[in-house]
Amino acid sequence: QMQPGGEAAKIFVGSLPKSVTDRQLGAVFEQFGAVDEVWIMRDSQGESKCAAFVTMPDREEAASAIVQLDKKLIMPNGRRPIEVRLATSKGDRMRQASYPRSQSSSSSLCSRPQPSPPPSESPYGLHV
Repeated sequence: QMQPGGEAAKIFVGSLPKSVTDRQLGAVFEQFGAVDEVWIMRDSQGESKCAAFVTMPDREEAASAIVQLDKKLIMPNGRRPIEVRLATSKGDRMRQASYPRSQSSSSSLCSRPQPSPPPSESPYGLHV
C-alpha cells in the first residue's frame, strides 16, 4: 500500500488498440524499469476502453517512459501513437468505481472514432 506522494508513479496510457493485452503493455514499460501493475480499463462487457494505467515503483523510470513513449509509439493494431502521462486523482476514482454516464471522454480514448446513431432515426426509439 503506497501512501499518496510516495515513490511509485501511476501512468495513464491512452489511444490503445482494443486488442492490446496487459502483458504486451507491461513489456513496453519494462524496457524502462520495474512495473508493479498494468490495469486495462474495460466496460461492463469486458471490452477494452482503449486506455490503461501502469504503476511503476521508480518515479525516474516512469518519467523516462513517459518522455520516450508519449505520442511516439504505435502499438500493434493501433492507428495512432499512444498517449502516456502521469495519472491524475480522477483516474484513481475511476478505477474504484465505474460511472459510465459520467465518462463523457471515454469514447474519445480509442484509436478509432465511434459514430453515434442519428437521434431521430434510431429503430430503438421509444414509441409513445
